[in-house]
Amino acid sequence: MESKRKLSHRILVIDDNTSIHEDFSKILEKPQNLGDELQDMEAQLFGSETKTVLPAVFEMDCTSQGKEGLRLVQQAVLEGRPYSLAFVDFRMPPGWDGVTTIQHLWQESPELQIVLCTAYADYSWQDIRRNLGETDSLLILKKPFDNVEVLQLAHALTRKWELNREIQGRLNQLAYYDTLTGLPNRLLFMEQLKQVIETAHRCQRKAALLFIDLDNFKRINDTLGHSIGDDLLKIAADRIIKCLRISDIVSRSPTIEMAARLGGDEFTVILPELDKEEYAAVIAKRIRETLAQPITLDGYNIIVTPSIGIAIFPQDGDTLETLLKNADLAMYYSKRIGPNTFTYYQESMNARALKRMTIETHLRQAFDRNEFSLHYQPNVIKLRLFNKLLIL
Repeated sequence: MESKRKLSHRILVIDDNTSIHEDFSKILEKPQNLGDELQDMEAQLFGSETKTVLPAVFEMDCTSQGKEGLRLVQQAVLEGRPYSLAFVDFRMPPGWDGVTTIQHLWQESPELQIVLCTAYADYSWQDIRRNLGETDSLLILKKPFDNVEVLQLAHALTRKWELNREIQGRLNQLAYYDTLTGLPNRLLFMEQLKQVIETAHRCQRKAALLFIDLDNFKRINDTLGHSIGDDLLKIAADRIIKCLRISDIVSRSPTIEMAARLGGDEFTVILPELDKEEYAAVIAKRIRETLAQPITLDGYNIIVTPSIGIAIFPQDGDTLETLLKNADLAMYYSKRIGPNTFTYYQESMNARALKRMTIETHLRQAFDRNEFSLHYQPNVIKLRLFNKLLIL
């Protein structure tokens, strides 16, 4: 039998009767001889019949009014230690009643499980649903309550809160992170870049965006296979992260250096606080040198190099779309110069790109309109040696 120690859960009691606080403390904070009964209950609810589940540890806070309860919930969220469950009294004169309190609590902590404790019927169940909406995070407990009933509710609802958090974490990972490299994906990258631009604009500071493309990756992928290509992308992602000052790719803070994978062999790096523009070149050189180190995969020695484009906020773009476009354009200029290079964006690049695109468009239109004509012009090459032979 496998044992599983339950995590500590924070429980909040909001009731204007201090004797109720003492009752909850006796039930939840002191050991209860109900281990087998609780294990059977949790096995039925959560399918943990193959595990011996040890009793959960509860940390309990109490307050007498809804507003103070809201303040405690806000503080818990800020500390990163939110409450799992709140027992809320229905009547708490002269302040908010239970329904109003719950409305405010859910605004701050939508995942919070709540038990509404009441001895009266000031609201019908229909009134409660109309005010709080359809939800599976609310239960009603009639006073006077039974100790075992309170303990069962505490175990079941804190476990439900825990499972909800795990599911949300997995969904968040799938939605915002690349499944191959673990880096933020395009969606999260766009959110991060938007935050960085807003913060840089508000604080009147510079930021940089590096657009990275691996040279000849398609040839490696096609020649050695997609499995080796995937391994190569994972190694490249790890190496890029190690080139940053703070490699906390999980954080969404706009004040740290961040890497992302946009797709294929395209990566980006955001430098949110740029004291000097030259620092972007320092990071680009570090990435270039680190990625170019030989890699051995499945017996093959591989060297992969990057082409990097650099765009600086705000002079190279003061919007998300413009900054990304110009960093991408600078990367393509690096690729044309040669592998393993980086280039700062220049305004002339747009003019050249526009001219090239205009010529290509006109050529396509001319072909469709049958406006081409072919002429032959003979090239006469004089060969002195050949002429001398003829004379002889």
